Amino acid sequence: MKKDSNIFLNNAANFVTLLNMVCGSISIVATMSGKYKTAIAMIWIAAIADRYDGMVARKLGTSSDIGVQMDSMGDIISFGVAPSVHAYSSVFIHAPNNIKLLGGIATVMLICAGALRLARYNVIGLDEDNSFMGLPITIGGSLLAVLLIFSRNISPVVYVVCMILLSILELSKIRIKKR
Repeated sequence: MKKDSNIFLNNAANFVTLLNMVCGSISIVATMSGKYKTAIAMIWIAAIADRYDGMVARKLGTSSDIGVQMDSMGDIISFGVAPSVHAYSSVFIHAPNNIKLLGGIATVMLICAGALRLARYNVIGLDEDNSFMGLPITIGGSLLAVLLIFSRNISPVVYVVCMILLSILELSKIRIKKR
């Protein structure tokens, strides 16, 4: 009986990570349904969940390899695929063909850069000075979500440039101190 009472506590961090995944997935569905405000809100809620899942795991002493992998899967969904699909659907889909093509390239580029950045982090981890190498995907995806609030007022070309820049920053060797 005692062992069963700890099931929630032993998996609390994974539940928070699942919240990240669920929010990212809802964001994608909302985008496909034209519910762009809901899609952005889900990315932000996913960012909050992502902020706390590791803290919960460390506080409860339940960090695990599966939790690390789940976190990366959640991050690619919520901060790679969701904001990129949102950008393509709300910004590039109605743009002239040449911009639509560039937007499609930037969309795929940002998703792939995010996946590569997460893979690098899973293999290398934090530097000895507790810093990340490259812009964390959570920051990149959240920044794009903020920018998407203004999608009707900003040229699609600006989004192409921003998405390519975010891709480069995620894959860069710049150091960002973990807080």
